[in-house]
Amino acid sequence: MFYLIALCVILFAFLWASWRVVGWVAQRREHGLSKIARVLLTSCLATSLMVGVAFLWLTRSYHGDATAKRALLSDDQVAVSPEEGGYLFDGPGEDTVLVFLPGAKVQAEAYAPLMHDLAAGGIDCLLVDPTFNIAFLAASSLEDTVGRLSYDHLMMAGHSMGGVVAASYAAEHPKVTDALVLLAAYPTDKVPDGIAFLSVYGTQDTVLNPDAYDNARNLWPSDARQLVIAGGNHAGFGCYGRQTRDGEALITQDDQREQTVTAIIELARHIEGDS
Repeated sequence: MFYLIALCVILFAFLWASWRVVGWVAQRREHGLSKIARVLLTSCLATSLMVGVAFLWLTRSYHGDATAKRALLSDDQVAVSPEEGGYLFDGPGEDTVLVFLPGAKVQAEAYAPLMHDLAAGGIDCLLVDPTFNIAFLAASSLEDTVGRLSYDHLMMAGHSMGGVVAASYAAEHPKVTDALVLLAAYPTDKVPDGIAFLSVYGTQDTVLNPDAYDNARNLWPSDARQLVIAGGNHAGFGCYGRQTRDGEALITQDDQREQTVTAIIELARHIEGDS
């Protein structure tokens, strides 16, 4: 909300200044510009500013750190390969795949450690890499992305905004979605009871809106699972450094990731019929 207000203030100031400059130029030339011409010129200038601000906002993202870059490399357990629209983490498992959507303005690569650990634990992962690192921009292509996968079980998952997109996909495609995992996120559509559900967040998370999270509980399926990580924060699910407005974590990212991986693997065993 702060950034939206700031943008409106800047835009208003720019419009006012542009109007004044155009009027001053007209007076200096000893002839006036028509009101229509001034409005058109000011509109063009304002549009240019808005496009510039939008471009800067979209391109300023959180980048994966050194740990994330290392997790993008294959090892003796997990083969990592670029795929259309993302990365595939192929481990020893053959039955279940998890499709993961990143948080807003976070590079997909920042979640490579989480994907790598899950793949090593038996859940292959497709890490979606959205345009401009905005999960909503990948929503329209998710059906094609999922359609290219050949597994017995599909888990949709996402962090923050990515979780919202994953939840919407699951709600719209209950016949192909076996499980939904939300990390510091909540659904905006009712999740059918036939979908296994896991919600995970940290107690130090000050980015997640607690009221919106609690209000969305009525959208959870009846047998929903929840993991509250003591000391975890919003950014702890990825490896991209500290996030603006986030609380200070009281545990390491490795600890938060390990607890998250364990819970997701337990959910995978559940949908596979092992528990």
